[in-house]
Amino acid sequence: MIPFALGPFGQIEIWDETLGEITLMTLPKWVFCGQLFKPTPVDGEISMTVVFGMADDRRFDREHEKTGRMMFSTLKKIHGPLSPDHIFAPRLHPALGGQQTAANFRPAPALEAIALIHQAHPFQLIDTSTLAMRPVRRIGRT
Repeated sequence: MIPFALGPFGQIEIWDETLGEITLMTLPKWVFCGQLFKPTPVDGEISMTVVFGMADDRRFDREHEKTGRMMFSTLKKIHGPLSPDHIFAPRLHPALGGQQTAANFRPAPALEAIALIHQAHPFQLIDTSTLAMRPVRRIGRT
């Protein structure tokens, strides 16, 4: 497994020769890996082209819980561009009572912030083989 991309809110994209793309989300804490539920032959060239083609996709942004608007552009205006080793992380994680609002997020060193975020609550493995994505397994302890 090779981590190859870090999103602005701490999601990590991982490549595996057998499983293809694996996504670890931080907010919400979900793990996506379509190959676990509906295995198909993995074509690395096509898969990676799709991943990089979606680099500006909304799935890498987070919704402001009060306004419903996406937060990345607001945070970028407030704080400026992120350094390559930083993410926008919550001051107080939503699982601990923090709000998913621009006021609660600030730039933080990625590794430190991700380590803290992952202590707040466990991951859920999400079945993405159907349109109605559903959690199928809890990973970790609360």
